Amino acid sequence: MSKSFLLAEGRADASRGIDTSGSTFITVEQLADRFKINRFTVYHWLKKEPERLPRPSRLFGRILFSEAAIFAFVAAQPPAHGVHQGVGPGAPRIAQAKRRRGRPTKAAQVALRAEGGQQ
Repeated sequence: MSKSFLLAEGRADASRGIDTSGSTFITVEQLADRFKINRFTVYHWLKKEPERLPRPSRLFGRILFSEAAIFAFVAAQPPAHGVHQGVGPGAPRIAQAKRRRGRPTKAAQVALRAEGGQQ
């Protein structure tokens, strides 16, 4: 059997809100490998930005994700045009070039002069 958990008893654990009727669950490490991110990023998203991941289940002290929920969650996301592009509170911010201290370089002076700005 693979490292993913297969619970095929066909029963639901209502006290925990976990439906185990033939579902396959994957761990945080497997989810991180699948999305090519660090596992600590998954833990951060679970704590600080839970809207970025499907709701996990906790079983035997482990955090598990249903594969069906992951597929449905990914299918519901808008298509991204590139890696790490998105809109909303969880989207990465695009950093602008930080202004350097001191006198501008010769290249910066020439570029500024070409734009018609002052030095």
